[in-house]
Amino acid sequence: MEEKKLKIMAKVSIPLMALLLLLLFSPLVGVSLAQEEKIVFRRPWGYNPPPVGHWNYFASGCLPTWLVYEPLTHYFPANGSYLPHLAENWTYEDYMVFTLKLRKGVKWHDGSEFNATDIWATWHCIYLLKDRAWYYLKNITIVDSHTLVFYMKEKNDYCPFYILWHWVALPRMIYGDIARRVYELIKQGYDIFADEKPFVDLRTEMLNLRPEKPIGTGPFKLKSVSETEIVLEKFEEYWRGVPDIDEVHLVRVTATDVLWAMLSEGLFDYHWAIPTKEQHDLMVGKPYWKIIGVPRPVGITLYFNNRPTRPDGSPNPLYYKEVRQAIAYGINRTEVAYVQYPAGATPAKYNVGFNPAGLYAVLNQSFIDTWLKDFTYDYNPAKAEELLRKIGCTKGPDGIYRMPDGTKLEFTMKAAGYISIEAMEAIAAQLSKIGIKVTPIWMDSAVFFSPEGDFYQGRYDIGVGVYGGAAFSFDEYYHKYLHLYPGHGMNKIQRVPWRAEPVNVTELILYAQTYPAKCTLEERNEIYAILSYITCSEVPVFTLYSPTAYMYLNVHTFGGWPDPNDIYWLGLGSYEAHGSSYLFRWLMIKPNFDLTISVSPEGGGTTSPAPGTTRQTKGTKVTVTATPASGFAFKEWRLDGVSAGTSPTITVTIDKKTSLEAVFVPMFGLTIKVTPSEGGSTSPAPGTYSYVMGDKVTVTASPAFGYTFKEWRLDGVSAGTSPTITVTIDATHTLEAVFERIPYELYIGVPVAIVVIALAAFFLLRRRRRVKA
Repeated sequence: MEEKKLKIMAKVSIPLMALLLLLLFSPLVGVSLAQEEKIVFRRPWGYNPPPVGHWNYFASGCLPTWLVYEPLTHYFPANGSYLPHLAENWTYEDYMVFTLKLRKGVKWHDGSEFNATDIWATWHCIYLLKDRAWYYLKNITIVDSHTLVFYMKEKNDYCPFYILWHWVALPRMIYGDIARRVYELIKQGYDIFADEKPFVDLRTEMLNLRPEKPIGTGPFKLKSVSETEIVLEKFEEYWRGVPDIDEVHLVRVTATDVLWAMLSEGLFDYHWAIPTKEQHDLMVGKPYWKIIGVPRPVGITLYFNNRPTRPDGSPNPLYYKEVRQAIAYGINRTEVAYVQYPAGATPAKYNVGFNPAGLYAVLNQSFIDTWLKDFTYDYNPAKAEELLRKIGCTKGPDGIYRMPDGTKLEFTMKAAGYISIEAMEAIAAQLSKIGIKVTPIWMDSAVFFSPEGDFYQGRYDIGVGVYGGAAFSFDEYYHKYLHLYPGHGMNKIQRVPWRAEPVNVTELILYAQTYPAKCTLEERNEIYAILSYITCSEVPVFTLYSPTAYMYLNVHTFGGWPDPNDIYWLGLGSYEAHGSSYLFRWLMIKPNFDLTISVSPEGGGTTSPAPGTTRQTKGTKVTVTATPASGFAFKEWRLDGVSAGTSPTITVTIDKKTSLEAVFVPMFGLTIKVTPSEGGSTSPAPGTYSYVMGDKVTVTASPAFGYTFKEWRLDGVSAGTSPTITVTIDATHTLEAVFERIPYELYIGVPVAIVVIALAAFFLLRRRRRVKA
């Protein structure tokens, strides 16, 4: 009985929760669906409110600035092209001298002019992060107010991507002072890559900077920030023009179920997500959502601490590749992928360390079949335990394997994103079956992924990161988290079976990054082959799976979205904030409004498009044609209640909620007759005519010789004796012009009398002339 009550309560609670959501977020419904005067674009966005969240772009915990700050271009990963934006044009001479020309007339939100000093300051602050682009940069020179030259230390094709796309333009008003002091240290001969100590205080100062607000060049500027939402308002002086959206609200919804309930009801205008199957199913089939799925070019990677000892100085079993390989065999990646991404995910086939989609772009089938076929690490618990026993591990009474020195195979797994806690728990459960204990630890991302945090500094047994393309991934594994930062601590010197001499993995990836400026395609692919083999065989990292990313577009509230087949969407598998900003920076997204077409009276005619309400994007020109029904005529258009023309075709430009009414009026016949038929004529001539109700028709009667006009008879009733009459059409009428014959005696007498009088006058005049003579 109690169970039955619980089921009934569960059924009631679902619609009740939905009702509460609608009441709680009724302001959202009012603006998004009713389209009030202020145009507001809403998307959910997770953030930590101030004081934890802040506006320092370089420090972890920065609040979202993707519509405030702008990259210099838009980059299309699908074809590798750049679309000029703040950067108007650029050249790259011999892969050594990168000349950048900035767009003039661009303003910061405080009214200052955007110029070359801003980019100079941005990049000298980036230097403090030991950004990999500065590994190649020698110096940056300002040529004039809107021109800079980036000089390289050596040939490379690495830097343009980071200059034009990866990094944004930041204001000198906030970052200029720190940048100048960085430059002074560089002028004194200090090099952060050789010795970072002289720069530590400056970097700390920069990371601790807390600007009151961001000052950008983007289409929106900060209006307010609260616990529940960040409000951005349109920048009236944006150089491309005034945005059609008045405000963008980044809404903080902390409960995942509430977020997806709101999304399913159309309370947001856009969302990017890697959803669960249940979440995705909520969105499928909803008329206001268009869904676009793209393969994510990045996936989840487990980083192993490859050092002989752990951070606390104790022996580290993960130093032995057999332990790392055993863990790889002990994880069922297909099952774990489904736990995290039931809506879609793809496990990596080979542990090459980079996006599987790019496998055959850099490695040939012969190499894969020869050297990589044994490193698929398909789920094989028996193989995992065999590897452990091979190096002398024994299983204790607690079911956990121990190294020959007695060290238990007990590890922590630290993460602060990318993977879900449920997936971590699934991995721990799988590994426990082969005698390896893993304890998941979830950390704050601002702490874990800071340059001084556990991930960069290698303070983990197993850390969770990401993989991407080959160039990105190998640089992460073998340069950034091995050379620039302590990271996973693998030995840089490695061997591959087809080379006699050992290789330095860091030197290899740095040289590969000079392609095509210095490194040839053949050399690059050979390096990628070497690093792929090392990653597969040594397992310094273990690639798990990559998900499908979904974009949910509210096509009811806004239009201007690119076609689903446009290559633009392929770039949103990663760099989503950068990528989606393109839609706003190019002023593509515009509000939709109702266009209601109606006819009056009902049955009086039709329109093409047919009567009804449709959603139209602002700026759309809609052409409508009216066709009267039988017995009716088109009279006029009424646009928002105001007469808008009498042509049956009209074109309306949508800029607000619009109503368009086609007005038809009945047609009536007017029959004009003459009595008697020979008595005269009318203008218009006798006959039957069709007129619109309300028309005023003027008819004039002209008697024939020997007749005179007598009167008008309207529907048999005398209507006047004037030869001209005006009839108002309000029904079918018959108008009769009545003539009568002039009497015979008058018909003969009058002309004779006229002749007699004329002859008399003639003779009288003649007589007078004779008398005078």
